[in-house]
Amino acid sequence: MIKQSAVFHVGGQKIPYAKYTQTFAGHEKAHFYTIDLTNDQIREKVLQSGMLTEEGYEVFSREVLLPIYMKEQETLQYNLNLVFLLPDEMSLTDEMWKVKEDFQYMRKLFIRASEFTKILLEGRKKEFNSIIKIGPEKYKLRNFNVVSDSETKSSLIFLRELSEALKSPIVYVGCPTEESYIQNIKNADQKVLAYYYQKLWSMFQELGLPNNPYELSSSEERCLYLASILSNQDKGQPLLLEGMGWKSLDDNRRLNMISTLSDFSERSGSVIMTCDSKANISLIKKKVYRANFLVSK
Repeated sequence: MIKQSAVFHVGGQKIPYAKYTQTFAGHEKAHFYTIDLTNDQIREKVLQSGMLTEEGYEVFSREVLLPIYMKEQETLQYNLNLVFLLPDEMSLTDEMWKVKEDFQYMRKLFIRASEFTKILLEGRKKEFNSIIKIGPEKYKLRNFNVVSDSETKSSLIFLRELSEALKSPIVYVGCPTEESYIQNIKNADQKVLAYYYQKLWSMFQELGLPNNPYELSSSEERCLYLASILSNQDKGQPLLLEGMGWKSLDDNRRLNMISTLSDFSERSGSVIMTCDSKANISLIKKKVYRANFLVSK
């Protein structure tokens, strides 16, 4: 991550922030504008500025965030993040929750300061390019790949053909057997499992793994199972995913899933998954640098 420091001018206050730039393959991938609320002086300036009140935030968004958004190119426009680092004992107010749910110009993240280092400490990244042959046809694979329906073939049939050609199994995220669900959780390194679960479920806002994997909502269970899949995946082996359950995820978790799988594909190898929703395909195109869309020929 590349770090720069500056200040926001808000409500008569100069609020220091750190701008972190995430890169991949020599290109800027995302920006994180980070305000450290663990610092007493900065927290007091934020409170005095009113930027986390409903009225003050509207002014801050219009006068500060909008100009930043408009200056960026399209790829980066959808990968801007405003991050508030919270003391471990600090809880979100109702107004903070309203800010968090606002996606205009930037995504808003409230993260424990102790957890933010997990985003900053990136592993080694590698750009992946390969050619796979299915019958007489050739297809290019990259880090993040999406398989969609075509006029002649469903996305699942095409994914099965890719699975056979790559000699990698398809993992059905939405409907694991009880045995595979529990076994994957037991086999995973618990720190790695916690890292992926927290990132998928809450982008590190909440700490710890669920105490009982049986007492979860369907969305929580899907995130925990996917976290266990990522934790157990052999580095360099293509990961083929089906049954992502996009429709059951809210906006936050949909963004979390895309971001987590994109980051995973840059560190551990190629990810190939199905997605036939036009809205989600559009979101992936905006969020993922060099996302690769595969349609059977």
